[in-house]
Amino acid sequence: MARTENPEVRSVLWGHVSEDTAYLIKDYPYGGVRTQKKIWVETARKGKGKGQQRICEQTLNPKNGKWNEVHHSTYCHRIYLYLDQRGHVQPFHMSLYGMDDEWCRLHYTGMFDQLPQSEQDYWRSFETYLEIEMPDSWARFRALQHAIEKYLSTYAVNPLMMNEESDCYAAVCNEIGHVYEPTFKHVFQLVKYMRTKSPSACVQ
Repeated sequence: MARTENPEVRSVLWGHVSEDTAYLIKDYPYGGVRTQKKIWVETARKGKGKGQQRICEQTLNPKNGKWNEVHHSTYCHRIYLYLDQRGHVQPFHMSLYGMDDEWCRLHYTGMFDQLPQSEQDYWRSFETYLEIEMPDSWARFRALQHAIEKYLSTYAVNPLMMNEESDCYAAVCNEIGHVYEPTFKHVFQLVKYMRTKSPSACVQ
């Protein structure tokens, strides 16, 4: 099976939270020509999804010089924007489903150390909750961490920089068995806990 690398995190983009503060891509392909594109992370301020985030994208129509309508992604718990090694903007999604994989990607791709202190504290508090309230899930997460570190020390290759279809990624997952699949009860507990955190401290 071919190994396909995911772009490594070069730098996290922070503070792009509205159309006015959007990250501007100055050279973006558009129907055979080049144009500009805005991208930002929008946070829901009310309703059931309060605190959840989605990607917003908007391109400039080179024919009339006007900005097209904004396109939105679906909401998830957290989204971070970053530049990969090629200088391309990429989204990084964090949900409360399948935490083992995403949690390790957050830590082992260079993302976590570049987050603001408020975000780092936010996720550390979540780790504490996970360790105390969900010991089985925590044990699987720690096992995955151990497998990754073992692979790194042996091969000097980060298996989480490979996509889910790569052989080395599968090898790490197979070493600890199937990754954590939370029940609906666990998900409800996690959502309830995370929403007790201060939104103002955790929003970009």
